[in-house]
Parts: sequence; C-alpha cells; structure tokens
Amino acid sequence: STNCLYAGAFDRLECACRLIGLNEKADEFKKRSEILKDAIRKNFLHKDGYYAYFKRRDGGLEPRRDQLGSALLVLFDVLPPEEQHKAIDDYPYIDFGGPLFWPFYPNSNFYHNNSIWPFADTIFNLACFKCYRKKDILLRALANLCRHSLRGSFNEVLHYPTGEFRGADHYIWSAAAYLAVIFKMIAGINVDDPRKIRFKPHLPAELGSKFTIKNLRIGKMKLDINIQGNGDNVADFKVDGKPVEDSVLYRDGKDHTVEIYLK
Repeated sequence: STNCLYAGAFDRLECACRLIGLNEKADEFKKRSEILKDAIRKNFLHKDGYYAYFKRRDGGLEPRRDQLGSALLVLFDVLPPEEQHKAIDDYPYIDFGGPLFWPFYPNSNFYHNNSIWPFADTIFNLACFKCYRKKDILLRALANLCRHSLRGSFNEVLHYPTGEFRGADHYIWSAAAYLAVIFKMIAGINVDDPRKIRFKPHLPAELGSKFTIKNLRIGKMKLDINIQGNGDNVADFKVDGKPVEDSVLYRDGKDHTVEIYLK
C-alpha cells in the first residue's frame, strides 16, 4: 500500500507540473511512476495470483493479502484496467465488512490483527465500485458505515471474529469514509483536475429518487447539489438552471446550484 501511495503521488505531481508548464519535470515524475508501478507488479505478485501484503527482509513474500494495498492497486491504476478486478476479486467479506488483511495471524492479538477498519473497508469498496459500478457495492459500503455509527458517532474499529465495537467511539477516519461514499459513490464528484469538477452520480432506488447536498465547499466554491431519478445515466445536467454538457462544472470560485437528472 505504501508503494502504491508513492506511485499515486508521482502521478499527481506529474499533473501539477504540466498544469504550470514544467513539462520536463512532469516527464520525470511520469517515468518514476511507471518504473515504480512496474516494480510493484513484478515484485509483489504472489505465485497464487494475488498481490502480497509485503515483502519480508529475506525477500520472501508474506502469504497474506491486505485490503488497503489491494484497493490502491485499482484506485491508482497500478494495474492495467483489464487486470484491476484481480486485485479485489475473492477478497473475503462478511456482513460487518472486510478484514484489514487476510488471513489473520494465528493469535488473539487485536487492532491490526483480527480487525475491520471502516476507512480501509470503504477504500476497498471504492475500488470495487470503480471496477464494477454496481449498486450493491454502494449499498454495502453505506450499510457497513452506518453500522459503525450505531453508538452515535463513527466508531474506530470492529473485532472481526465477533463484530464487537472496539477502539475509540469517535474516529475522524471513519467519518471521512462515510463522506467518501456520499461524495464519490452517490454524487460521483471528481476533483482530480483543479480547473473543473466532473460528476458521475449513482442513486439506487433503495435510497429514494431525490438526494441533496447543501453548502458543499470545494475551494472557494460553495455548491448545492440536487440529484433526482435513479441509476447512473445522466439525462440532464444544469448549473444555475442552465444546461451544461458532459456533466462538468468549471471552477470559477463562485457559488452554484447543480441539478442532475438521472434515468
């Protein structure tokens, strides 16, 4: 997962350099990203077909998968699109969520071992949603996070064998995970390009036919977002009442109302 984070950082540094005209520096970051992604694919692929949790000091691969690393292989495009599903398929999952890594170590120690972390679980679901874009994934991610909020706030961690709440009662990573489902999966907000915001919403019928986000601040902008209908096919996209093509809002630093109609 740490190597994937570096690869993702190199990609974003490349983008930033191109935006300000530092093309030679951008090429350097692009090359570093490509070399690192190639090294990840070559050095962490286990003979059984999954990507290993880590490589040990003796050069051997740990015979375990980790949830966060598996997700970042997809979200940061370390794997080519046609292979991304292999990083997440067959990862174990129960009603409470997925394990932080699998299999657990054969002892009763808890926190990383024998645990479900809602923020890591949500990142994994984001990767699944990117690959398959199914409503079941969205509803699963939302349901698991709602379970973590049953005590009035977002809980830190669950004990995998029993489903018991453990750790802190109030945990900002878990709250951020909930917001990720709202913004990334349901509203489909993408702000990777600093000049514009793309929307690719998905609203299952199980959540009703209207969904509203009020006073969302992105940079200097404040947005009211109204989504109507169900599914993920945008029939009409309006900004301040005016139709806009390609479901794109350009970042002008002003406040706007966005209306999205799905069919």
